[in-house]
Amino acid sequence: MAVRIGDSGTAMTALRPQGVVRIGGTRHDARSEGGYVETGSEVVVVGGDNTGLIVRRVEPGPAVALPNHGREVYGSFGARVAAEGAREDAERARWESARRRYGFVVGSLFGALAGGGGTAQLWGPIVERAGAPWAVAALAAVGGAAWGACLFRGLDARLRELGGDYWRFTTASTGLGLTGGALVAAWGVPAVGLGLGLAGAIGATLAFAVIPPALGMLFEWVAGGED
Repeated sequence: MAVRIGDSGTAMTALRPQGVVRIGGTRHDARSEGGYVETGSEVVVVGGDNTGLIVRRVEPGPAVALPNHGREVYGSFGARVAAEGAREDAERARWESARRRYGFVVGSLFGALAGGGGTAQLWGPIVERAGAPWAVAALAAVGGAAWGACLFRGLDARLRELGGDYWRFTTASTGLGLTGGALVAAWGVPAVGLGLGLAGAIGATLAFAVIPPALGMLFEWVAGGED
């Protein structure tokens, strides 16, 4: 539980000036700002450092305004490290959530465009052979969107495992991979049939997708060699 300047509690032991206080139901090491404080006295938090909270006995009369009222303080170095770690974890979780949403939108959009583009290239054969060509087009767009979203997520995970900033290539890799796959599908399906054509398109998608990060690694290697 976070402790903030202005929180009040009770001295569980006498503060001479070190002792123990209870703030919000939790025990904390503390020291008195103004000398001796009797057991059971009401205290208010006025600060904190690596050794514990800094408290002041609450005196009768009007409340005294405290500088930095409401600012979070820490009762020990360990508490500070734990709080900072929790904030970093929360920030990472927010980033991960935003990244997943971005990947779903971008991957789906690229995939739908690739599916639609491939369908347009094959529109003549589709009209000749399919009883409902527009249904085929819709299926290609939906399937492309699903494939694009999965591709983005998979590439993003693999590139982030490499460390550094390689994850920044994910968008370019997804777009280039899907474009290459659509072009190969447009050529391969009429030439070798639906099954082999789609298999070739999947292989081409993955092959084209590795080009941006591969170029990034090459440039990094060249720059490192020059240094």
